[in-house]
Amino acid sequence: MKTSLKIALLLIFALSYQSVSAQTLIVNPHTDGGFEMGNTFAANGWTLLNNASGGNNWFLSANTVTTGAYSFAPTDSRVAYISQSANGASWSYDISTYSTTHIYKTVTFPAGQEIIKLKFRWNAQGEGPRYDVLYVYTCPTTLTPVVGQPAGTAVIPTWTGTGTVTVHDTLFTAPIATGSTSEVTLPASFAGTTRRLVFTWKNGNTLGVQPPAAIDSIWLFADCPKPTVTLNNLSANCSSNVNIQANVGNPQTGGTYQWFVNGNLMPGVTTANFQNNTIASGSTVKCVYRTNNACGYKDSAQLVVQYNLNAQKTETLSVCSEALPMTWRNITIPANALTNPNYTSVIVPAPGGCDSLITLNLQVRPSPAPKTEFLSLCRGQLSQQQWRGRSIPNNAQSHPRFDSVRVFNPAGCDSLIYLSLNVIETATVIADTISGCNSIVHNGVRYDTTVVLYDTLRSQSLCDSIVYITHINIEPFSLELYLLRPQRYLPGEQITLQAQGNSNHFEIISWLPRSLFPAQSAALQFIPGPDEQLVQVIGKNEFGCMDTADLHLKAVVLDKDFAMPNAFTPNGDGKNDVFAPVFRMQQDFTIISFEIFNRWGQRVFGSYTGSGAKGWDGFHNGRQAEVGVYHYGISVRFLDGTQESRKGDVVLIK
Repeated sequence: MKTSLKIALLLIFALSYQSVSAQTLIVNPHTDGGFEMGNTFAANGWTLLNNASGGNNWFLSANTVTTGAYSFAPTDSRVAYISQSANGASWSYDISTYSTTHIYKTVTFPAGQEIIKLKFRWNAQGEGPRYDVLYVYTCPTTLTPVVGQPAGTAVIPTWTGTGTVTVHDTLFTAPIATGSTSEVTLPASFAGTTRRLVFTWKNGNTLGVQPPAAIDSIWLFADCPKPTVTLNNLSANCSSNVNIQANVGNPQTGGTYQWFVNGNLMPGVTTANFQNNTIASGSTVKCVYRTNNACGYKDSAQLVVQYNLNAQKTETLSVCSEALPMTWRNITIPANALTNPNYTSVIVPAPGGCDSLITLNLQVRPSPAPKTEFLSLCRGQLSQQQWRGRSIPNNAQSHPRFDSVRVFNPAGCDSLIYLSLNVIETATVIADTISGCNSIVHNGVRYDTTVVLYDTLRSQSLCDSIVYITHINIEPFSLELYLLRPQRYLPGEQITLQAQGNSNHFEIISWLPRSLFPAQSAALQFIPGPDEQLVQVIGKNEFGCMDTADLHLKAVVLDKDFAMPNAFTPNGDGKNDVFAPVFRMQQDFTIISFEIFNRWGQRVFGSYTGSGAKGWDGFHNGRQAEVGVYHYGISVRFLDGTQESRKGDVVLIK
């Protein structure tokens, strides 16, 4: 059975291995670089160039050298330092005398080792960077350092011989009182050459800061770049093809690759890419990369591959042709589909991550031709009749395929039988509508509400029948009369009347008194308002039902007189507590303004306007006003649009 795979390539672990260091130690900080091979510079392979006259020269000491707060202790047993004393008794220098002295060593840098590092401990508090400074130089062996060079402000010295001097470090003030460590990377071009490593102390003749230079633990080594190998999984999902890419940091020209599966070398695979479709799940794949240089470094990485397997499946569907079309796994199989062992396929996601491929083996079996059975019935016979054990409902309608059944066939597909139903509709329907206003007597029965009556006559065969349908409609009619606007009017002012029935289909017969209503058939009337009058309207609906509505109209009679009291007593006894106008009418007026002032002209009341008899309660700013005479002013507008204003005095009494 064919299978499809999904490479999970789970990175179970990845191991890296590098070969033992091939670093070359050129100057050893614990022997010649630490001055541990003897008590002279020469015993340690260093050439000493001091001032012949003495002072500011290089010395070796087996003790810690100190000056004030500064000290420099040997890493092992000796340090090199500058002293102005002829016997090196002090760690100090003469700041009044120019001086340049050297110690140097001839060193050979191995070919092919291009990473060259120089480290050493040092201490100094010189003025720098042109005077009182420690220089680190290299030069070819064709040049020999000279005492007193460089001189003055020069950095590059003039030495004996030919070649170029290179300055690699300039040191004059150590950040730590007990000394610091300097690290210098020398040019890769030094590999395969022999040069001189020079430490030079130079000081001026004026200013200076103690102490001078001291050095120890000189470490010079050469090395090659170390490769690093990492593996990257490039394998495609659901595929047995394993594809692993090796990524190498610091690759070298001519570097080689080897691949191993479960510890076995894979011959012929010598590139950074590993591809294979036969290894088993759980195998360990390892890549070893070797450099092609003087160090011969190598590195390796490995990983364990795992992949999940999901097999293809086949589903068989055997179906009668008559059952088509149908659906299989959301795929429609049409009516004309034929037998096919590989009819179609679907991809189903699996819980393990890889998709499963399911193929449909379709087997289409021929079905017998459908048959039709005929049945003709009167509608009245439907509830009494069955077809192949099935009831026929009373509301059934004629249809050539009203129903169907399948008949089991042991030899193959089932037979399909259709029912062609013919329903004989023989009833004669006679319909009538009777309408009335309040009640109707029909066939000796009184009806006060709307109702539908049915009466059916059937023949003995139940096919011939007559259905009488009588609609009894009771439509009582009521008429209403409204004064639309204005609700209160003055004599002769135009008013609007509206007649409204309980049915949308009605007509106005007349308005009374006729003299007020020239448009007798209009439901909406616009007339001058009478002083006082009872008006009537008469109407009928579409069924001839009549009704009368009346309305009593009375115009507003204005009595504009009002009085203003000349005193009030706001003492809370409920009598005369408020100063306000007194009107004969209770409405049909509006107070436009009402203001009250004290004897100094200060307004104590004036916020009230509107209808009604509200007024001043004798309080001002939340406090009771003083007893005395107050002046008021009031303006009133009446319903007919006239306006009256009054002014006067009122006495506040307690």
